[in-house]
Amino acid sequence: MRTHLLLFWIIALTCHSSLAKTEQTAQVGLAELGAILFNDTTLSQPKGQACSTCHNPAKHFADPGTAVREGAVKGAVGFRNTPSLKYAAAAPEFSGGDYDEWVGGLFWDGRSNSLEEQALEPFFNPVEMNNTEAGLAKALRQPHYKPLFESLFGSKVLKDDTALVRAAAQALADFQRTPLFAPFDSKYDYVQAGLMTFTPSEERGKRLFNGGGPGFGNCLDCHSGSFQGKDIFTRFVHHNILVPRNTELAFYKQPETVNPQGKAFIDIGTAMNKGVINSPIEGETTRAKGLFRTPSLRNIEKTAPYMHNGVFKTLEEVLNFYIDIHKFGPPEVRENKSAMLSTILEITQQDKKDIIAFLKTLTDGYPASAEIKNKLREKQKAVH
Repeated sequence: MRTHLLLFWIIALTCHSSLAKTEQTAQVGLAELGAILFNDTTLSQPKGQACSTCHNPAKHFADPGTAVREGAVKGAVGFRNTPSLKYAAAAPEFSGGDYDEWVGGLFWDGRSNSLEEQALEPFFNPVEMNNTEAGLAKALRQPHYKPLFESLFGSKVLKDDTALVRAAAQALADFQRTPLFAPFDSKYDYVQAGLMTFTPSEERGKRLFNGGGPGFGNCLDCHSGSFQGKDIFTRFVHHNILVPRNTELAFYKQPETVNPQGKAFIDIGTAMNKGVINSPIEGETTRAKGLFRTPSLRNIEKTAPYMHNGVFKTLEEVLNFYIDIHKFGPPEVRENKSAMLSTILEITQQDKKDIIAFLKTLTDGYPASAEIKNKLREKQKAVH
């Protein structure tokens, strides 16, 4: 029922430029307010960009087809690919982890430890929504928002910029914790519930993915883990897998005020994380250079291009990279090579097809019958 309400508010904001203070608006919950904020293009400076611009709800809350999207300011771009927000709530707080690994956090470098903190960063990033706390607070005081914030946080919240912005962050985070962001309704989930079976190619791809053969790495070393009792396909560990620079990024041509290093810019990944920079352990920043957080493989079929800089355009290209990383040019950062690259993959064209067939079973929204969908929900509810 809550999912239907969220969809209602998303549609309502899309169809109407303002929301009157009605009996209905007074009943909007925190997640529903978050859905409205998420789709509001008046919260950037200049107006025109919403959270959903880069995290499209119809495209698994990602930005497929684009390595790095232009920000609210015409011509302004950053240097990292937009990660999907699906299953983001599964990420643990950034920490040192086990075996001297960094784990968790949000964004590619794990720099935010909560959905609330993550929700605000794009608003204040000059190459994204380019706003300020005062500017965002002013936008949140628009007449159609007043009754919503008052009903949820009280009238005092509207008098304090910081409090109002934090309230918006709470709403956005609550929205991201709803089932819309973690539906667990891919073919893989139906198979796991015993309601469907894999094709021979998908089954073989799963076995190969799990390391089932000579010359195969174990993808599950990085792409395992669970959330709400179901497979999430990432442990959120940070690695340097020697990804090459994406020379097509417009960021290299940004003015010196945005990119003072020009073409010499190097994305050092996790080394930018304040948890690493402020670490009392000597050499932490050096050891974290070039590392990036492992993404979930759920919906991977639909969220190309891949890697932190969007350098690879297809899943086959990603597999070819793992077979021969030197074929794609020098890595952006050579230091801190992941131990996960110690196994050289020896796979055939058919192996690649089968692995990709399996990866495609991880796409949410599998078109099952209503009866099968209800059975999956019942089984998942019983487990959860």
